[in-house]
Amino acid sequence: MNNQMKGFLLVFLSAAGFGSMPVLARVAYQDGANMYELLTARFVVAWAVLAVYLWIKKPRRILTKKERGGAILMGLCGYSVASLCFFSALQRISAPLASIFLYTYPTFVTGLSALIGMEKMDRVKAGALLISFLGIFLILGSSFSSIDIGGVALAIAAAILYSAYVLLGNWTLRDAPLTAATMWISLAAASGIGGYGFLSGQLSFQFGMNAWLAIAGLAIFSTVAAIVAFLRGIVLVGASRASIISTFEPLITVVLAAVFLSEVLGVVQLLGGFLILASAILVNRTKKEDVKKVATNISI
Repeated sequence: MNNQMKGFLLVFLSAAGFGSMPVLARVAYQDGANMYELLTARFVVAWAVLAVYLWIKKPRRILTKKERGGAILMGLCGYSVASLCFFSALQRISAPLASIFLYTYPTFVTGLSALIGMEKMDRVKAGALLISFLGIFLILGSSFSSIDIGGVALAIAAAILYSAYVLLGNWTLRDAPLTAATMWISLAAASGIGGYGFLSGQLSFQFGMNAWLAIAGLAIFSTVAAIVAFLRGIVLVGASRASIISTFEPLITVVLAAVFLSEVLGVVQLLGGFLILASAILVNRTKKEDVKKVATNISI
């Protein structure tokens, strides 16, 4: 097997891990778990496994004090808040809808980059933004009377916050070792979310076996395995191709949600979802290969 195929399979495995995350979260919710318990377990396991991995591997370069501070700040103020928004949305809208709305983030990254002068807006990028917004319009217009607008707002807020997080990562951690950066981001997110959950009395971990199994899958397969697979795959296929392959995430969510949760999208909603994914692919095809999707691609 050549490196390109190996890289494709690794990134696809990562997409499968991240794509199954909303479905596993919904299963855990149905069995009595809350989002603070889910996210605390997820980030603690991610931090512990990555810490052991780095201890065994002993990398040549570690994070500088500035990079470590940036990673901690990103975990506390950016990634944790975006994750809370997304997992709150999963309590109010279906897993496929939440996943599709989250995947508007590549176009938000492009729009925000243009606003702050990091990238120039051209016709291709502008077209991608319009296609993405058309997809959102189709989804909302076809189900306005039945959809939870608050849940949609939370999912889109998660996408916007994640976009800001990606841009901040490309600015502060551009040359940092990604595995080490991810470990510190995970530790900071676990500390922030777990600390609040403990102080507010929401970390009892008293729920059924299905929830425990779902949390284990979310922490191990949808976080640790997905992160490691993506970081290894991106080296083999490059950032642009890895980003395009990652657009399988929402499609995997749609299929798994239909099979395990009986959550099925309508034809117009599916069309809107495909437009959003098309815009993400269009944007990613305009990126240069040397642009890192820092962090840190721990998808929400």
